[in-house]
Amino acid sequence: MTGNTAESRSEVPAWKRRAITSQPTSEFVSSRSLPERPRAERSKRMLSLPWMIQKAMKPSRSELEKRTNASPSTATSSAIRHHPSSRTSSSYWTWDVPEENTEPWFPRLFEGGQVSDPARSMGQWRTRGVLFDEETRRLRPSEMKWRALGSTIPRIHEPAGTRSTTRPESTDMKIDCDFVESEGWSGDQMAERMKWMRENDPIFWSEESGFWVISKYEDAEFISKHQEIFTSEFGIRPGTDVIAGLIDDGEPRHGILRNKINAGFTPRMVGKLEVIFREITANAIDKVAKKGECDFVESISTPLPILLIAEMIGIPKVDHQQFAAWSDDLIASQGNMDDPEIMARAAQAFVEYGRYMTELIEVKRQDPQEDLMSILVGAKDAGLLDRQFTNEALLDRESEEHMELANDELIMLLVVLMIAGNETTRNAISGGMELLIRNPDEYQKLCDDPSLLKSAVEEMVRMVSPVRTMGRTLTRDYELRGKQMIKGQEVAIIYPSINRDADVFDDPDTFKVERNPHHLGFGIGPHFCMGANLARMEMRVAFEQVLKRMPGMEFSRGGPEFRPSSLVRSCTHMWVRFTPEQP
Repeated sequence: MTGNTAESRSEVPAWKRRAITSQPTSEFVSSRSLPERPRAERSKRMLSLPWMIQKAMKPSRSELEKRTNASPSTATSSAIRHHPSSRTSSSYWTWDVPEENTEPWFPRLFEGGQVSDPARSMGQWRTRGVLFDEETRRLRPSEMKWRALGSTIPRIHEPAGTRSTTRPESTDMKIDCDFVESEGWSGDQMAERMKWMRENDPIFWSEESGFWVISKYEDAEFISKHQEIFTSEFGIRPGTDVIAGLIDDGEPRHGILRNKINAGFTPRMVGKLEVIFREITANAIDKVAKKGECDFVESISTPLPILLIAEMIGIPKVDHQQFAAWSDDLIASQGNMDDPEIMARAAQAFVEYGRYMTELIEVKRQDPQEDLMSILVGAKDAGLLDRQFTNEALLDRESEEHMELANDELIMLLVVLMIAGNETTRNAISGGMELLIRNPDEYQKLCDDPSLLKSAVEEMVRMVSPVRTMGRTLTRDYELRGKQMIKGQEVAIIYPSINRDADVFDDPDTFKVERNPHHLGFGIGPHFCMGANLARMEMRVAFEQVLKRMPGMEFSRGGPEFRPSSLVRSCTHMWVRFTPEQP
């Protein structure tokens, strides 16, 4: 694209024009169907990562009463239960009762459907309600955005009383937390919580989250391999509505598209990228090797994978730094969804990136290269990337362009590639170095015998588990470990837990560089990480050079710092000192 880039044009590139026409505030209402309120009250969150548009603040009691057109004081349980049992649609509906409202609640019906027995779930305010359409096999938002926190999901296509109404088993609420919210993942409490679940309740119903939590290896493996029961088609981020494409696809479409994209991850392509990555790594170390101290995350972990994924996608070198800046702004929104400034930057980055990619897509279409974007453009032109999402969570955005980009499958896939090819690998490298510093004997073993790097990388991925959670949705009722799961409910696989399952790994909390674990850090089954071999290569090359050129590494300035996140283990800073390289 040299000579044809937006930078070389006399006019301002489209992606540099202001994306957001009005200043966002700190929150948004996620359903277009909610009653209109004055602009000052219609506060909205801006888009960051596709799967992060999930959070809404609780409305006031008065606002809740307005939305139901009925006062809680006059609503009765019998009134709520008074719905015909005849079925005219093959869909179901879920909802919530806000915790401060102890009176019965009037649900709203969607067009063409009726609720069979909507007087069961009491719980906390969530942002998502869904309808399941048997014909389209899709979940779509309900008219009012509620989520059921009980196990009984009313079905429109089944008469009342034809199924068990038993609520999922729960336990001491001190064990439970909101697994969607980032705050619950800070500190060591989550590790203790997951250990308790593995030992006492491995299929755990989270009242606060509204989904099943999977903590053991065997169950995670089964769920991941059986897409006909636990599908990713309705999203892979528990508690969210947004569809990003490919990773959210069901079979057979997912397999067809994946086979096409795999051309960008062949051994030949990875071998070609290794040459480039060695140069990227050497350049990064050159900048700090003689100093004897650096922020390892900022100097090593961050620039390495982002520059490689830019090369792999086909971003011109002149735009690599801008590409990295967009990625950083999007990633920064993780754990900072209550910060309007950070969220606004993330929204701006998303639209600028989308505009830039829209221009680059046309360039690749006219002049395809041996890169991933050219492969994806070819797939789109062949009709494999033609889905137009209806990401309802975006419908209240100020910017129609914002929504249009987020509903384009190719653009969303390019966002996913930027994040997945960057955030996970950078945290695996940071986490791996942290493990070596905290385990000096293992560190020395690796220095003495670099041939252990292959197994050490696998052990790092197991221990770090860069991706924390992935979700699936039940396509039918299913019993697992004696727990009755209901069609439409979600399950959340917790990778840091399953990768420390004592039934699979001996002494699972101990880091051993010679261990070659069969971990699930890259997933398993149809959605096994396409970039697994690329990530392994990046980690191996990075540690080869770091161990050789930055020896004797230890923490300085307090050690690693983390950003709370339910999606990834996000290390933001890790100051280290080491023996400086001699001139």
